[in-house]
Amino acid sequence: MTFAAEGDTTEETESTAPSSESDSAEGKPIIIADSGHVRGFFPLTVSEQEIDATFIADELGTQNGKVLILHDRDQSIDHTGIVHLLRTQLAQAGWSTMTVALRFDTSASIFLADDSEDEAQTTEDATGTETEMDTASDTQEETTTSADSPAEADTPVDTTSSDNEQEEASTEQEKPPLIVSNEARIAAALSYLTDKQANGPVILIGIGESAAMANANVAMVNTDTGLVWINPIMSLEPVPTVKAMLDVVASIPGQIDLTAVERSAKMKRQSVSNYAQRKVLTSTNEFYGSERYVISIVKGWLYRHFVIKDEN
Repeated sequence: MTFAAEGDTTEETESTAPSSESDSAEGKPIIIADSGHVRGFFPLTVSEQEIDATFIADELGTQNGKVLILHDRDQSIDHTGIVHLLRTQLAQAGWSTMTVALRFDTSASIFLADDSEDEAQTTEDATGTETEMDTASDTQEETTTSADSPAEADTPVDTTSSDNEQEEASTEQEKPPLIVSNEARIAAALSYLTDKQANGPVILIGIGESAAMANANVAMVNTDTGLVWINPIMSLEPVPTVKAMLDVVASIPGQIDLTAVERSAKMKRQSVSNYAQRKVLTSTNEFYGSERYVISIVKGWLYRHFVIKDEN
């Protein structure tokens, strides 16, 4: 029989294979896992640790290229919506797709009142009362012990060995687990993709906050490279050097995405001809209800820039 302590809540779910990473404490980086069966799931070994990942090989046999999809904060390797549709439908269009679990730092958004002073005063009062009772009890026990066996009171006790063992055990328990950086995860995923399929360009798709990771790690690729940003949260300093860039932006009625406007204006000022921005009318930044339109934009862009051959 299993009992759960009140207030003990866990928001992590299990994937088809258990993740080697333990639950993160509050304020530490977190990972979201998928529940149930995840197509193409496998553990990717990075720095001697197993990281959740997925891989689906090109289903057309055309080997158009490889696509690494980097999920956003609060998403997972097979997140419902954009992530799932990208990795499955691009595979159907002749692209090998892969996702890898990423870590995002957490920050507290709710701050509770500090009751430490009241708790400390209460604890001090209780401790003082207990100390007085314990002192009286100890005095009585010492008197009895001295009268019955005076030789035992003078016998020294060697606690050095026991203390050393406790310190070693405490040190082993307090040793923090190795945290695999997102850079190492992305590098391992790109290497895995290349091993699985040598031919074709490499496309990095960054969703939300992971768009900045795609920009920072695109230099790892030595072949033709493309970048796709989906509602990105990032800066463009400097502009990445790739064959082509696609910027998909959520267009929400009544709202203006000033950062998207600034990105487009900057590209025009710098005469960046391989950049394209597409706006998708939707009600949320997650493109709820418009996911398939986003996928069609990405598929068409990939075909024009990396598949179709110059007739001349």
